[in-house]
Amino acid sequence: MFLIPFERSIDWRRPPVMTLTLLLINFIVYFGLQSGSDEQMEEALHYYLHSELPALEFPAYLARLGEQVGEEPPQWQALEEDEAALLVIQLQGDSEFLEQLHGQQLISPAHEQFVEWQAARTHFEALWSAPFTQRYLFNTAQPSLLTLFTSIFMHGSAEHLIGNMVVLVLVGLAVEMALGSLLYLGFYLISGAGAGGLYYLAHSHEAAMVLGASGAISGVMALYAVLFGRRRIRFFYSLLFYFDYVKAPAYIMLLLWLGNELFQLHLGGPGNVAYEAHIGGLLTGALLGVAAKLKGNAVDEHYLDADIQREARQQRFQQGLRLIAQLQVEQGIALFKALHEEQPEELEVLVQLFKATSLRPGSELHHYAAIRLLAPEQEGLLTAQRSHDIFTSYLSSTQGKIRLSPNQLLVLTRRFAKADLSETAERILLALAKGRPTLPGLQEAFHTLAESWRRRGDERRYRAHLQRAQQLAGVVAPT
Repeated sequence: MFLIPFERSIDWRRPPVMTLTLLLINFIVYFGLQSGSDEQMEEALHYYLHSELPALEFPAYLARLGEQVGEEPPQWQALEEDEAALLVIQLQGDSEFLEQLHGQQLISPAHEQFVEWQAARTHFEALWSAPFTQRYLFNTAQPSLLTLFTSIFMHGSAEHLIGNMVVLVLVGLAVEMALGSLLYLGFYLISGAGAGGLYYLAHSHEAAMVLGASGAISGVMALYAVLFGRRRIRFFYSLLFYFDYVKAPAYIMLLLWLGNELFQLHLGGPGNVAYEAHIGGLLTGALLGVAAKLKGNAVDEHYLDADIQREARQQRFQQGLRLIAQLQVEQGIALFKALHEEQPEELEVLVQLFKATSLRPGSELHHYAAIRLLAPEQEGLLTAQRSHDIFTSYLSSTQGKIRLSPNQLLVLTRRFAKADLSETAERILLALAKGRPTLPGLQEAFHTLAESWRRRGDERRYRAHLQRAQQLAGVVAPT
């Protein structure tokens, strides 16, 4: 089963710096620091298997394993090469056996091949410790605080890395926005440590190695579920060949995630998946989420409620449209005015405020809405045609008594002319030239208007406005 929230997009006004930084670090570690580790590991294993070491060490180690399970150990010569390679890895992770080996308890100086063994073992251990991955993954037989954290930033394959990073982006963006970058980073690291801690408790009796960000990311997933709590969020799920979207309270995801990991662990899912680490991360993240909510000011509740507020605003927006359609103009204007005051940058609310107040054209609010909509900064948000429609509506509703400044009108003229809305541009420009003949920018505006008429195939108007542009530039037009 796959289950992931699919709700929030990136708000680049508040970029998720820490999530993107974690993403970058993981990619740098895998494609940079871990690069070549597989080849180095293969070189070390190849050396071991083709040296004197198997004949000297395997019998003692297989006897040790046989004693642990109460079975007769197999002959090491009967092992396939891949089985022998796995046995080397297991041997190297067994700290107790290595301690006996290094203490010369298993192969003493009196052994006839001691010198050869010591030389081969020294060379092999130099090869074995060379790979970055081998040095910094977490080994339950040789646990350390350093590798507990370094293993969080390493991965076993590109697919492992990309899968983890996709999930980190999908859940991490929202959690970082809710907690803030520094607290989010702290909780990420603590969740990773909690994941490694539970994995260690489950495998402390054996040599087990683990690496990957999935434990820390499981903590972030739990944080997401706990922080959003009862808020209904949209998430994507797949079950065998069926997949769909569904809206449900966020905390349900935590129960399903935990249930899935316990189910897989009980049934013995894929052997290369550290289910205990996932469970440890989920439990740690859930506890951290509860602690953050109890603290009160650690969580941005406004961000968490953004979807609820957006839905409420949309409902009020639709209510405003219904009020205007029912000719309850004053109530509609009041509603759109309140929505605009709450979110001044929301363009569609301002457009509806303008339309509603056009039924009361003498009002200050109508002039305000028109001036805001036709301001130069709206150029990238409104198409030229839409700005033109708003301008002509404003001109008609006020019977020409508009309150746009000459400079604002000049900007609109150039914009309309570039969009070949030439008639309106011409009307404005001729009025400006008559009332403000020295207005800076008139010459460029007439030239833009002339080009507009030329594109439309009106040679007479093209020449007339080109002549005006040349006259304003102090050039005598040719006859």
